[in-house]
Amino acid sequence: MNDPHQRQPASKPQANQRQQALSQFQSFPQPQQPAQQDLHQRLQRNPYQRNLVNQPQSFIPDIQDAVMPPASAVPKQLNFITGNKNKLAEVQAILDGVIELRNKNIDLVEIQGTVEEVVTDKCRRAAEAVNGPVLVEDTCLCFRAMNDLPGPYIKWFMLSLGPLQLHKMLDGFEDKTTQAVCTFAYSEGPDHEPVLFQGKTEGKLVASRGSTVFGWDSCFEYEGKTYAEMEKSEKNKISHRGKALEKLQEWLASRVDG
Repeated sequence: MNDPHQRQPASKPQANQRQQALSQFQSFPQPQQPAQQDLHQRLQRNPYQRNLVNQPQSFIPDIQDAVMPPASAVPKQLNFITGNKNKLAEVQAILDGVIELRNKNIDLVEIQGTVEEVVTDKCRRAAEAVNGPVLVEDTCLCFRAMNDLPGPYIKWFMLSLGPLQLHKMLDGFEDKTTQAVCTFAYSEGPDHEPVLFQGKTEGKLVASRGSTVFGWDSCFEYEGKTYAEMEKSEKNKISHRGKALEKLQEWLASRVDG
């Protein structure tokens, strides 16, 4: 997969086409950081770096480093920004005993970009909105046959297709390989750089099986079972969200005030 930050030279017709395409998206909010300082560059330049990815399996580029502030305690209560009750329940179950979550449902503007850019920007906006420590999450579903689409825009595909129709997106492709990616961002508050934690699980897209109450769980199959066919405890051990929260849990546990 090509580096999304590496620009390739374009011919004049291609440049014109790109300019026309870009003009259609001028109304979308842009990242708060200057364009020349994209996320990858900011991470490389930051003196506090920590490797967050332990697993080589991936066809989505891993986050190699994340901005890591000096070790400091986090509050015993943390604002988790989500309006999804199922997501809240999963996160609470995995982080139980580590930190108390306070749910806040805030309608945040989401930029277009990579999942890392989206969740970082969303975390900054959330920290400003609550004027305190926050945790936000963003999820991707990436089809290898479609060059990782729909990626971070899976929510909009689900709103249009629903779990019963989603698998039809790959009807014309032999390769059903799908990767689920979950990225959490934590911020101590306004003006604090978010810390990212990412988990990934590779499976395949299938026709809906099992309960359909939680997003695309019934369409994502891992080793013969869809997420919707698994017990919650079984899913949490192998899911993209469970892997990301395991990293977050370890980090929080070492910093929560006694």
